[in-house]
Amino acid sequence: MERKWRIIKLNEFASINPQISLERGIKYPTIYMKDVKPGFRWVEPNNIKKLKSSGSKFQDKDILFARITPCLENGKIAQVKNLTTECGFGSTEFFVFRAKNGISDSSYLYYLLLTRKIRKIAEKSMLGTSGRQRAQISVLKNIDISVPDLNTQKAIGKLLTILDQKIELNSKINKKLEELISLIFYSQFTVFMQFKEEDFIESKVGKIPKGWRIEKLVNHIKFIKGKKPKSITAEPINNNYIPQILISTFEGGSNGYADKNNSIVSELFDPIMVMDGASSGRIEIGFCGVIGSTLAMIQSISEEISLFYIYCFLKQKEEIINKNTTGTAIPHANKNLIYDFDIIIPSMDIMEKFSNDIENIVKKIVSNRKENKILLKLRDLLIPYLISGELLILNPNKFLEDMEIEA
Repeated sequence: MERKWRIIKLNEFASINPQISLERGIKYPTIYMKDVKPGFRWVEPNNIKKLKSSGSKFQDKDILFARITPCLENGKIAQVKNLTTECGFGSTEFFVFRAKNGISDSSYLYYLLLTRKIRKIAEKSMLGTSGRQRAQISVLKNIDISVPDLNTQKAIGKLLTILDQKIELNSKINKKLEELISLIFYSQFTVFMQFKEEDFIESKVGKIPKGWRIEKLVNHIKFIKGKKPKSITAEPINNNYIPQILISTFEGGSNGYADKNNSIVSELFDPIMVMDGASSGRIEIGFCGVIGSTLAMIQSISEEISLFYIYCFLKQKEEIINKNTTGTAIPHANKNLIYDFDIIIPSMDIMEKFSNDIENIVKKIVSNRKENKILLKLRDLLIPYLISGELLILNPNKFLEDMEIEA
């Protein structure tokens, strides 16, 4: 059955930067650019702050669209949810889009804004000095778009939302699994829950189990700093090209493929630390590929502690490392500080069991990440076909009814 689509201006289809009145000095939920993760649909407030100056203002279901380089090119577009008050505020570098009652569906609008057509027009409209260029809202308002009737919009939005809900669920599961890893480490190597009072001896860091000892971390690890690869491609051109790992990779971003020859390559269980920039000290695990120049791979140089133990130990030190960086204009993780950490060396049987347990959890985290990449590729493949009408949901009313029944 042929369904009619109509041509309309973007500002007729959606409210752009809708007016919201907020009172200065009152606390509201906040969302900033760092909270938006490219490729992930929803963004939630991570703080509540007093409104002191101007900024973007939004409510639940509004869409935040980065207007500044390189955030726009990186795809920082997300839909607001779970505000604790009716409205919130955030970065001045967001355009805010809102669906119009009876005209547009908020889910459909989000996917429309993700399309290459909209983003490329926004990128080409950028003005300003190098590194601080911003898209022009007047250009976006006048984009001609082809849109279907409201129920077809809702059906398209619902279909794509199913994929994003699964991506979100996997991400939430991974967050809980990471918390579980921290809890296991804390219970076994900080409060020693498996031991009785008579099983301890005194040490320079307090009581530790008998047979265990304290050593400097420098005796057990080494850093291997990443470097900028000579060649980077969007897709692998041969077997030598493997994923490039940058800081944005940790947030689910894709950074192309790099030639592994003459590069620093991490294996799946190698801890990776951010060495330069505002997030210096951040440590992650479960990523294999070519390590970028702002990162370092950490390797064990002794058989007494595993890579999983090193990762967990340094994970609990992230804040200390981040607050004690070197450098002025650009902060750097202080390797001497890290090397000087006192670390508990447990018995081999405890280390082996702990490492096996953590390895199984990390494998599940990696599996969920891989599934999310597949789901994101499927979603991004479907978006242009569904938004353009090349791929039709033949009976959107029936589709929506079926979705309601399943829900």
